[in-house]
Amino acid sequence: MARIRKKNEGREKRDDGRLLYRLSTFVLSSLVLSSLVLSGCDRKDSFPNRPITFICPWGAGGGTDRISRQLAFLLEQELDVPVNVVNATGGGGVTGHSRGARARPDGYTITMVTVELNMLHWRGLTSISHEDFQPVMMVNQDAAAVFVRTDSQWKNLEELEQTIRHNPGRLKASGTAFGGIWHVALAGWLTTIGLQASDVTWIAMTGAAPSLQELMAGGLDIVSCSLPEARILLTSNKIRCLGVMSNQRTPAYPGIPTFKELGCDWEVYTHRGIALPSKVPDSRRGTLET
Repeated sequence: MARIRKKNEGREKRDDGRLLYRLSTFVLSSLVLSSLVLSGCDRKDSFPNRPITFICPWGAGGGTDRISRQLAFLLEQELDVPVNVVNATGGGGVTGHSRGARARPDGYTITMVTVELNMLHWRGLTSISHEDFQPVMMVNQDAAAVFVRTDSQWKNLEELEQTIRHNPGRLKASGTAFGGIWHVALAGWLTTIGLQASDVTWIAMTGAAPSLQELMAGGLDIVSCSLPEARILLTSNKIRCLGVMSNQRTPAYPGIPTFKELGCDWEVYTHRGIALPSKVPDSRRGTLET
């Protein structure tokens, strides 16, 4: 009987040991699993934790593209994730602005919106407007200006005006898409001085950069865009600026007169800002704002 009792006691000790081992393993496994789940939640909830798409509605090399890329570089340093600029051109700004407004509202798509956003629906091109976005920040504004090649016959704005007045429809201009802000700038100047917008033929292009290239190639007579967009050609003396459509001279170009100084009370500016789709959570918007 003593021998049987000892055998049973040994079996019970082994069973207790196995139970303790299994219980310890279960507890340890549970702790590890909980840790993984919690860390996974932290990664999921932290923003941002993957690349951000930065939509630019206008072509590469122009003012909006240049500013978008500068901001993307700064955002990468601040947020520690890649920020990829995508030039979604077409439709006079419709393509890029629509893509930005209709993106998933998770904060991973931001858009460089321009003044055209509130002009597109007026022309019946899209139903998208500022109401489809929530603003993050205002970036800058640039005044419109008029440029010709240095070897052209026009030394000042008055000479260009007289050529247009006596040869309606002969000269060709661009700077952006049809109905874009630079087109509005030139057309507004023409109507302000008593001419028709159609007295200069507007050639639709995707932005200032290709327009300036076409000007240098001889395919255009005039380009309407901002001074910063034309800076390289201007400083290399390949193009001439006949005037800037602002209320005061640009400090970086003090020798360029305003249209008002030249007798035409006409001002036009483009505005650029960063915006998100309208339903992005406030917490994520706040991260981008700071």
